[in-house]
Amino acid sequence: MKKLERNPVTGTFVTVAFALFTLTGPIIALAASPVQVALGNGQVVNVDAFGNFTTTAGVSVSNSSVAAAKADLPPLSWQKIKTIVVNLGEGSSDDNVTILQQFLIAQHTGKDTQALADVGATSYFGVLTRAALAEFQAKAGISPALGNFGPITRAYMSSHY
Repeated sequence: MKKLERNPVTGTFVTVAFALFTLTGPIIALAASPVQVALGNGQVVNVDAFGNFTTTAGVSVSNSSVAAAKADLPPLSWQKIKTIVVNLGEGSSDDNVTILQQFLIAQHTGKDTQALADVGATSYFGVLTRAALAEFQAKAGISPALGNFGPITRAYMSSHY
């Protein structure tokens, strides 16, 4: 089993080889385009930036080969969360909000995160983002869990991701 190899110049992942599958090609953190993967059982599937597996026809795939492969995938949505150096709250709208939303969606912390996932990353920090962030903060033990992305949450992200 190999570890994820990262190109230090571009920051992209160039080759990932695991016992269950081989993934070749660039994976850019939070990329919108899925990457094709051949599972250990020979099935070819697509993997998106959040580790979701679908058939080439777009149908969600879940089986023991996928479950084992998911355990080996790197946490792609976590890679950029530390790059946010500004406070974010309701009304914020920029790439930092998109990074935060993608991170929250990938965490699968509960019903509020699922509501945000249903809409997707929009780059607008509204009530859904605030609720999903508060849910994440509460689960992580960040206090106060008010759904604002400020110094306390940034410090937590810096030390845990």
